[in-house]
Amino acid sequence: MKTLIDLPTSLHQRAHCRASEQGVTLAEVVVEALEKELSPSRTTARTAHDRHFEIDSFGVPLLRRIPGDTTVVTAAFIERLRDQQGI
Repeated sequence: MKTLIDLPTSLHQRAHCRASEQGVTLAEVVVEALEKELSPSRTTARTAHDRHFEIDSFGVPLLRRIPGDTTVVTAAFIERLRDQQGI
């Protein structure tokens, strides 16, 4: 399936360089990156809010409690996570 997306110039350049280094197409680099990002087993946190939020293998958003974390889970907190995740 073909999809048109706008990439920031610097990201496009870096992806293009990676494709050249690996001897593959830009599309292959993008597909590989998306597969890694969207894999159910992905557990590394990117930002502080990601510590509390993940998507399970069925695409269901989950909140997880971190021992020692004093964050209070409120409707406002969940809305902020939704906004940050784009869901």
